[in-house]
Amino acid sequence: LYTLHRIGVHQSISVTLSNESLFEVDLVDYIEQQLSEYDIAGKYLMIELSEKVMLSASHRVKVIIDQLKSLDIKISIANFSGSYESLRYVRKMAIHQLKINCQQLTNDSSNRVDKAITNSLVTLTRSMKIPLIGTDIDRHDASEAYIAMGGELIQGDIIHPGVVPDEIEIWLEKWYLQHPESIPPEVRPSIY
Repeated sequence: LYTLHRIGVHQSISVTLSNESLFEVDLVDYIEQQLSEYDIAGKYLMIELSEKVMLSASHRVKVIIDQLKSLDIKISIANFSGSYESLRYVRKMAIHQLKINCQQLTNDSSNRVDKAITNSLVTLTRSMKIPLIGTDIDRHDASEAYIAMGGELIQGDIIHPGVVPDEIEIWLEKWYLQHPESIPPEVRPSIY
């Protein structure tokens, strides 16, 4: 985040926390300290938890999520299944974003059950007004199938593999050259 802000790009990033990391005693204090030290608003950080973590110790997780949200940090749930229990927690915890694995999606008639589940989740999250990201979309047929269902947000190698922090500036420069329409207005004068 600091690197992005330093070059004038104020975009949110998502950080995945493991079960062990989430339950570190001083996690929230550490995050608050880092945000303060680098003068970054919490709204630029999204913490991603797996659905399994969310359900495993629900009361404790809710307390931690509430503490993170008090810092204006957003919460995302990965590997969302759409189960009734998960939906209850999403509503109760006011989650900001959900992610579903779309690796098995294809544009042919195979995997009809996976398609039906994904289609239902796209419709459900739209009615709940919660952004849904289709993850692990690494092939064009998976992307086409997800978009045909009404999915709008995609994550996967089809867009670009993950970028390590040391390469963010180089990656952004290449991305902006290929996609000039994506350059935020406040960045245009400083980079171009």
